[in-house]
Amino acid sequence: MADTTPRYTTKLLEKKSLTHNVLELTFEKPENFTFQAGQFVRFFIPDTTNELPRSYSLVSTPSDNTLVFCVKLLPEGKASAYFPTMHIGQTIDFDGPRGRFCVTEQTPLYFVATGSGIAPMLGLIRDELEYKKNTNEISLLFGLRHKEDIFWQDEFAALQNTYEN
Repeated sequence: MADTTPRYTTKLLEKKSLTHNVLELTFEKPENFTFQAGQFVRFFIPDTTNELPRSYSLVSTPSDNTLVFCVKLLPEGKASAYFPTMHIGQTIDFDGPRGRFCVTEQTPLYFVATGSGIAPMLGLIRDELEYKKNTNEISLLFGLRHKEDIFWQDEFAALQNTYEN
């Protein structure tokens, strides 16, 4: 059966280094692209003979005007070699949304993540607090190996200071 997942072209708007091996990439949100917090897309990384699909979770919420991704740079990774070389304004293709890692009920929520696995959690937590107005307890356990690997501390602190739950 053929894959009928819609394909889009997007433009890189911002590239920020979060740690020595983690990038935050912000892309233009294509018209008519809709998703649920927690889903992911597949980027098509140009290669010498074809394109390589690589999956990345959306950090953004569905209400955001841009698409943000958290990319861990791996030593031999094709996308890890490609993304740092992208220039602002450069385009790339992706398909999606994909996946079912979504919150479906307003109940107390407990999230556990390490490293760049935090990507969908930020979008899920923001979506629950900012847009769905979930007033139940929301907890996050975020683990990293080294102190210098910490990122998004300010983003999570702002949520914690803004919302009682």
